[in-house]
Amino acid sequence: SDSTLVVADANIDGYPDLLITLNYPEVHTVSSFLYINTYCSNCSQSTRTFQELGAYSVITKGSYPVLSASFFDLGEDGTLDIIINVAKTTSPSFLTAYVNNLK
Repeated sequence: SDSTLVVADANIDGYPDLLITLNYPEVHTVSSFLYINTYCSNCSQSTRTFQELGAYSVITKGSYPVLSASFFDLGEDGTLDIIINVAKTTSPSFLTAYVNNLK
């Protein structure tokens, strides 16, 4: 399965953020990371940069490939939550949802 990149404004600040899922089939590992678009005072080419969301950035880590990752407002509260569709070899795929509390 391929890696994914999804772009959306996760923290509702008007700037696009990144949800990246990396599949490493050779070591049977999958990891997902959330990068928040932040102000950068010492960047030479731009005033914005992407910052990994600390210890919470590894959203998923496991051996099953990610089929898709997306942002969706599950709670209909105006904030984008994260949905990850994971494939299993012995059973149907399953969804994992992460509720956004970045607001």
